[in-house]
Amino acid sequence: MDPDALTAIRNLIPDTDAVFDDATLFTDAQIEAFYLTGYSNIFWATGLAQMAVGNSELLIQKVITNYETSTNGAAVQAQWLKSAQMNIQLGQQQLANPYGDGALDYFDIEHGHDEPFSYGEVVELVGLVPWWIGN
Repeated sequence: MDPDALTAIRNLIPDTDAVFDDATLFTDAQIEAFYLTGYSNIFWATGLAQMAVGNSELLIQKVITNYETSTNGAAVQAQWLKSAQMNIQLGQQQLANPYGDGALDYFDIEHGHDEPFSYGEVVELVGLVPWWIGN
């Protein structure tokens, strides 16, 4: 697994700091499993990890009221699952359209004058030059 992908997933979960016994929430092998299950997409893998954290929070915290303290694992899980769903959807969108929302963003059409483009006019493709570089 690409170390940059591992770092990105850990940052997005977030899982960068040791929680107990100098260990993070997930081992590198567990993150790699999320990555492979999520079709090698960083956002999808992050969503799967967040789903696992949310489910764990529900099992650990439950809904407990003790004196003046209370926990609500169901509410915590719901927030984790919202974030997980957003990341999984983003990953699915990236896999469905790897070139972004508009493939035409990678080149510009120029017709050589300041008048509006008219149908049937011959155009010159500027090429695969990012729009911010200019002509």
